[in-house]
Amino acid sequence: MYKQGEKVLIADGFKTKTEHESSGTDEYLRSGSGAVLKFKDGGSGGKTMEDLVDTIVRQCINLFHGIQRDIGLILYSDRVQVHIQGADEETPSYNTSGVSTTPSELETKVLNVIDEVYDPAKVPGCDLTEHVLNSGDHYPSSFASDVAAVGALDRWVTREMTADFGRLMQYAGRNIEFENSERDAVWCGTESRPCVDCTAGILGSTPNSRCSDRVMSTRLSTGIRYLQKMVRDKWAGVKLKVLEAWDEPYEGHENGDNAIDSLHYEGRAIKVTTSDDDATKLSNVASLAICSGIDFVEHKGDHLYMAVKKQDWRERRMVHFPTADLLVAETPAEDEEQYTLPDSYSHDEKSTMHIFDSDHKEERKLSNNGKIKHFKSPSSRYFRLSPSLVECYQAIITRENKARQETDPFIGLTVERGYLTNTDQEVILDTDPRYNRHVTGRAMQIHYNNTYGDLDTTVYTPMRLAKRAVHKCGPNFASKQFSIAVGLYDTSVYIEMRSTFDAWVESEDLLPPGKTEAEFKAEMEKWLQRSVEGRVIDPDNPERACRTSVQPERQSCDFKHVHPEPVRRRRSTGNDPDSCQPQTDTIFCKSTQQHRKTEVDKILWEQITAKHLGCGEDDIKEALEICFGTCGTCQTGNVWWDKQEHCNNLLHWLPFDFYDIEDQVAFYVRENKDLKQAACNGHCIDKAPLFSLVAPTVERLYRPDPKRSVQEPLYSATNNPLPVYDLMNRLYAMHARGKVRVYVKDSAELSTLRGSLQMSMIFNKDVSEVDFYVQFPENVEQVTSTLENLLLEWTKTSCPDHAREYVPPFTIQELPPGHTKRSPEFALREEMLDKQKNWEKNWLKSHTLL
Repeated sequence: MYKQGEKVLIADGFKTKTEHESSGTDEYLRSGSGAVLKFKDGGSGGKTMEDLVDTIVRQCINLFHGIQRDIGLILYSDRVQVHIQGADEETPSYNTSGVSTTPSELETKVLNVIDEVYDPAKVPGCDLTEHVLNSGDHYPSSFASDVAAVGALDRWVTREMTADFGRLMQYAGRNIEFENSERDAVWCGTESRPCVDCTAGILGSTPNSRCSDRVMSTRLSTGIRYLQKMVRDKWAGVKLKVLEAWDEPYEGHENGDNAIDSLHYEGRAIKVTTSDDDATKLSNVASLAICSGIDFVEHKGDHLYMAVKKQDWRERRMVHFPTADLLVAETPAEDEEQYTLPDSYSHDEKSTMHIFDSDHKEERKLSNNGKIKHFKSPSSRYFRLSPSLVECYQAIITRENKARQETDPFIGLTVERGYLTNTDQEVILDTDPRYNRHVTGRAMQIHYNNTYGDLDTTVYTPMRLAKRAVHKCGPNFASKQFSIAVGLYDTSVYIEMRSTFDAWVESEDLLPPGKTEAEFKAEMEKWLQRSVEGRVIDPDNPERACRTSVQPERQSCDFKHVHPEPVRRRRSTGNDPDSCQPQTDTIFCKSTQQHRKTEVDKILWEQITAKHLGCGEDDIKEALEICFGTCGTCQTGNVWWDKQEHCNNLLHWLPFDFYDIEDQVAFYVRENKDLKQAACNGHCIDKAPLFSLVAPTVERLYRPDPKRSVQEPLYSATNNPLPVYDLMNRLYAMHARGKVRVYVKDSAELSTLRGSLQMSMIFNKDVSEVDFYVQFPENVEQVTSTLENLLLEWTKTSCPDHAREYVPPFTIQELPPGHTKRSPEFALREEMLDKQKNWEKNWLKSHTLL
């Protein structure tokens, strides 16, 4: 290639007929198959015309050989003409004019450059001890034969099969020795075609001039390029010697040299030795061949037999499936109509719908439960398949078996139809012509597998499967820039990767009474949105999630607090020595006993009994006494768990409710006074009768020394923590209906509201939407991240038996300006409450002498 300052120009190229006649331009330029190149004035950088020839050959030779044409060159003193030889010109053309270099010397130079082109710049590093083959051994040993390893012969490729033969490559380099045993025969291929001698090099690149022993598939040619270089690097003066590659009939061998089903007839097999015929080198050559990427290698004693898989002739491409990688293949050209994709897809779209070869691979697993045979037509060797479709199939199976116990039946899926050829799809009469796109490899018709009759078909219905497919496959497809199409049929479900969402039913008789196809589509589209946004409650371990979960409930006399399983287990084993050790006989607990009794008997109980008690009076009194009357340190251990139990019972049983709070519930952190007015503009917990009853006691201050004015909290987090506020906020959240609002300053405040948010967004099925307002715009991103993490945790750990099906839609936005500005009435009320709570502090501030 040329660097800056070394500039090449096209001095002459295509000309019209008139221009051609007046200038005398040759036929190659006139046809557009040639060009004249030269250095820009002063831009050669010391390069010569022969250097330009070198570059032209390196850049063009493989392109010309790839279309089965040869190169033509004319070397002038100040320019070089390069052209593509015509289809009837069976050899390269080398000419010179006005220079000392002869055509023969130019040919030698070109052949030397071609040898360099066929020498890879870098070869793989090989450990010759990793795969050692002795006579009779083969690799991979896990396969019984070459066919098992690389697939059987599809059909013979002959020179008359223009497209298929054109996909095979002719090895043009002279760095391999070719035996070319057919060269002395009268005819090769057909009786009208003479054989050629290619031992010294190729005759030409047209189909008729190609040499059979130099012809092979692209994949085999790539491996041989590496191998010949490694052989020459290992043994000085020794070359790789090819005994036979592609095979065809010739004089005296009307069926060729090999068995009728040999891979040689497809150009996928080769026999090699070394140029010195030293059989002792073959074990090392075999190791090098394996290292070079040859798929099957067998040590035959006096030579090596090697074979490769079918591969797209243009390039090597691997497609990754969950548990396997598949090599992109190609179909025989005469079968292409069977695999042609609909014209509605663009060229770019078609280029991603790869073809694979299933021969001797049908049992290969593409996922934990999916094999190649599950996704393809049994009548076709080749198939298309998107990895996302396999991931979809596996995701549904994995989800359905999450909670499976050992004695439960395995819930599998049967693919009624996966990939179909065009003929397959035309002859299957019961496919739905409106929607089926099986030829793309992006569609499948599936149903629950009930082979043994042990599946409850009233539970595992096509409707369930359709919903499961949208949930588990929709997000996967969306991550690949696709949507999902789902069709509900009598016994099965159709799934397809599509550019836009669609859903339909075979008949509205499959839907619940009164439900229409349009409603089904709308419901599936909403379910897709929830799934893509990660809002579906889908625990990783449903059994564990439900074992550690307790169903939240609203206020009711039937309520009875149940500790979650981890607490029950810890209560039975005693206190954890590494945790906080509860103390009930502290000085604080002893000195505040009468104060707590007063709160229970004189304040709370009198207010409670002033109303009609719908629940048992004795039960309420007991719960009150243990909740507010018990004293103990630590927010863990039996004392704390007893408080949780009886406080929760009390809050559920008290005849003080939360009013009708549809579309009005709002949460905020009570310490943030700036957000209180915005939150309580509608309804917040501060306005609830239950809050008005218990809040004064929860925040009660007492005087440790009656003779002094110093006050301390009766229920402090250190001396006597109380779970009432947390439990009450959770209960308040369970009573919400419709839209819920949340006001926070930052992610820390959001985390403080964790319990309320979990009740609202995970358990309360009457919440339709949650709007988050962030006090400062710079905190919106961190609040969003924290909420997403919480939702990810909850959706993966919540019990489906207790929770909603999905998290309600939510928004996160900056708090509009002016919403934290306090009204005069609000400011006055807050000031009065503050004075009531902090009178002693204010009194001390006003008496400076103290």
